[in-house]
Amino acid sequence: MRHVIVEWREDEYVASFWLDPQPYLDVLPALSADLPPGARAFVLDPAHYAFGDPRCVKNLKLENLTFSDGPSPGLVAVFSPNEWMHTESLVLEYSGVSALSVQVEDQSEEEYPLGLDRVLLDELLPASAGCTHEIRFTCGSLVVSCADLDARWRTVSG
Repeated sequence: MRHVIVEWREDEYVASFWLDPQPYLDVLPALSADLPPGARAFVLDPAHYAFGDPRCVKNLKLENLTFSDGPSPGLVAVFSPNEWMHTESLVLEYSGVSALSVQVEDQSEEEYPLGLDRVLLDELLPASAGCTHEIRFTCGSLVVSCADLDARWRTVSG
């Protein structure tokens, strides 16, 4: 990520991720004018980076990633809620997808489960064809280049 800080830190008391969206939030007012409308609305939601808010992206878990049918390449990402934090799941529908990158880190000696695991933070940046959306997980990352995205929170039936 270019502005959002996600770093693994070890100190004498505990090893953990250090997360700081503030550098991104500082430049977001200038960047947001160049983001497509759906991406802009999603990232400018005051809850997006508000740790502890039920609509903060932190701690969501990628449940499903599928390509969608339609005239332009699309992708749908469904994130399940963290039971301690969220009351809804998040569905991201990407339109005009031009690139997709998934990186899963070597976890042979990690305490985290295999796979991408939980969302740490994300970052949306303007691009010539729309935007890029990078999502950093505890064990990897997902980067989507697209024309725009539509974000919807939906109640989890239980």
